[in-house]
Amino acid sequence: MADLYSNVSVNSSFDLDLRNGSRKKMSFPSTINEVTKWLAVGILVGILVFNSTILILLIRKKQNSRMAFFVQNLAIADFCVGLIYLLPEVIIFRFHIGWTKYACYVLYGVKMFPIYVSTFAIVTLTLDRLYVILRPLSSSARGAKYRVSLIMTTWILAMLLSIPYMVCVRFNNGKCGHDFDKKVMLMFDISLILILPVLIIGACYTCIIVTICRRERNELLNDNTRRTTNYTRKTDGQKKSTRRPLIAQAKIRTIKLLLIIVTAYIVCWTPVCVGTSLMMWKLIKFGATFQLLYVLAPLNSLVNPLVFLLFHRKIFKRKEFGTYRFNPSGTLKTSIFTNGPGKQASSSC
Repeated sequence: MADLYSNVSVNSSFDLDLRNGSRKKMSFPSTINEVTKWLAVGILVGILVFNSTILILLIRKKQNSRMAFFVQNLAIADFCVGLIYLLPEVIIFRFHIGWTKYACYVLYGVKMFPIYVSTFAIVTLTLDRLYVILRPLSSSARGAKYRVSLIMTTWILAMLLSIPYMVCVRFNNGKCGHDFDKKVMLMFDISLILILPVLIIGACYTCIIVTICRRERNELLNDNTRRTTNYTRKTDGQKKSTRRPLIAQAKIRTIKLLLIIVTAYIVCWTPVCVGTSLMMWKLIKFGATFQLLYVLAPLNSLVNPLVFLLFHRKIFKRKEFGTYRFNPSGTLKTSIFTNGPGKQASSSC
């Protein structure tokens, strides 16, 4: 897919490299080029800045929770999307700086690697949430070795799947490309970064919703099983209690956060994947709409850190390393940034 995207670059004239080797040159107004150029620059800067912010905050506050570890991995993956995938494209295609031989073999060969890693990181987060919901006690007992092995598997798998792009890079007369069948690689990429992840994530969320609904129903039938009590106000001299299942307090917020990330990923990548497929089979022509969708495709790597920062604004207000703790009333406040006395509770999140 990287080869196809680069062949429909954003120069004043576009070359669409088709399977039979023919090329169709199409011109677009310079205004569109300028808009998409600076939009790409803005997205690039946002990805690098906000993902760096997430990493700095997690490192400075020494977060050791389970969720913080996976968030850190996703932030690193998204940072690589900006550095490896988007930065060379902005420099070469937006500002019309040609390929050099070494840049072609090094950067163009690994261009899809960060996209795979970012996608797999989201899938890993979803699988981990499912594991936590289905097996809360077993997941709490899992240590750092489990997390590291899961993340390492993600990165190694992404590297292995990037090998076809690495070995098929060709540099000729200042142009960089691949010599494999582009239609086959297109379907391969769409399957890896859209179809399979959506199916896996959809299945995970179905299981999560079914499990939560079943446990909520059991909580209504058994008032003494896994409940925490939060006294909210007093009415007529009597305390009015509001009871919530532990799963609703400790897990639902994180699940909602992850759902927003997954939705942003699907919204950003589905249009450009569909458009590239239609264009490859000559069902549509390259135009301003596709050009804009192509620029916005990596936007999810900018949305991810923003979602985490918005969901956890209090991290900017606390000076202590422990952000959320047990309060005297007995209500458990959980966060991906939990540390200190609340660490045991956060480990299951």
